Amino acid sequence: MQLKMQSSPICVGRRRLVFASVLCGMAPLQARATASSPASSDALAATGAGRLPYDLYLPSTMIGWSFDASTKFHFDEARGIYVLRSAQAGAFDPSDPRRFKISGADWAHQFGLGPNGSTPAQRATLQFVGSAASTTLNSYPDASDTLLPLDSDSVDGSEEVLLDFELKVLESALRPRLHLAIERR
Repeated sequence: MQLKMQSSPICVGRRRLVFASVLCGMAPLQARATASSPASSDALAATGAGRLPYDLYLPSTMIGWSFDASTKFHFDEARGIYVLRSAQAGAFDPSDPRRFKISGADWAHQFGLGPNGSTPAQRATLQFVGSAASTTLNSYPDASDTLLPLDSDSVDGSEEVLLDFELKVLESALRPRLHLAIERR
């Protein structure tokens, strides 16, 4: 395995000191796999490269802002994706719109459409096309909540709505990206 130093423009003069890059907020080392190393793309595909080294949860206004079995995604080894089936959308409350995040336990490793406080509500709102919605979520230390309006919110809201969530890891670097797909049942 070969290692390559990376540093930000602020740290250009400090390349000899690994910790200098860390202090400037950049990852000090990037591992590059060669075809003969165990981290080659064939080996990663065979070992389920889409799995992150931590569990993922769906804390939300729908099923609770907690990290328990009801909010935990399960990794489907055969498909290489995370799934959470039959999440109850809950009743619509105009004073507290339906919101969620994808997060590791204890709010570590948050994923969203932008960092908290900087994403306007219209850009943080998922739109359904028919019964499905999808988007790419990025990793942020404190991600903004994603708003999830449903067609049934404009009527009486008494209908029980179940949602299936699927996540595919697009990149598993220091700041992973996820593809989120939601299907309304």
